Amino acid sequence: MKFNLNTILLPRQTIPRYVIAAATLTLMIPLAASSQSVLNGSFETLSGSVANSTSGSYTVNFGGLPVNIATGWTLGVSGNNAGYDGIITVNGAPVSDFNPIAVADGQNAVFLQGAGTVSQTLNLNPGQYLLSYYLMGRSGSAGGSGINPVTASLSGGLVNDMETPVNTDVTSASDWTLYSDNFTVTSAGSYTLTFTGDDPYGTDGDHTTFVDNVSIATVPEPSSLALTGLSVLGLFFARRFRRNCSI
Repeated sequence: MKFNLNTILLPRQTIPRYVIAAATLTLMIPLAASSQSVLNGSFETLSGSVANSTSGSYTVNFGGLPVNIATGWTLGVSGNNAGYDGIITVNGAPVSDFNPIAVADGQNAVFLQGAGTVSQTLNLNPGQYLLSYYLMGRSGSAGGSGINPVTASLSGGLVNDMETPVNTDVTSASDWTLYSDNFTVTSAGSYTLTFTGDDPYGTDGDHTTFVDNVSIATVPEPSSLALTGLSVLGLFFARRFRRNCSI
């Protein structure tokens, strides 16, 4: 039997209102749990100035930068545990392998030399996530001893990924390589994201890698995407119903 919506014996606006209300409520359901995203992922917000010098680019005690120089992040203490770290900038500095022409995003990036570290603690709700970050190896010229393997980790063993970027001459944005890791949070709480250099400073030199443009994004679950699709379809048919009723 063929039905025509125009022949249904109900008030003209009753069905559209209910359909629209249900579809609207469905669209209001979040695709993934709201969580704190990475703060200052490109290290652009600093509590002080950075210069092309030992004191102006390394953290204490080897240099003069505080370990919390980059808002939201904690760098390691340079000279501790065979690690050194700090901030590089492309803002008007001479070009060298510690002052590249371009970083992955903005003007600043972190360098991890030897067993250097940088970390941030953030709150995450249950859900699926994608961690993304850019790495670039230091050139072996100008006193450097090449790249430093870097491990990205998230407390609870959610992420534990060691990457060795391509050694480059650090002269363009294309020298940076994007890396990403999917992970799932099952319990809401505080989690610490850490980047650690894996080649401790020693007799083989100061292997160094740069880190920039760090982000964590929620990944919509398939069921949520399907629910959103159904709600959009409901709105479409509701609009068509209302148009037919007005004829």
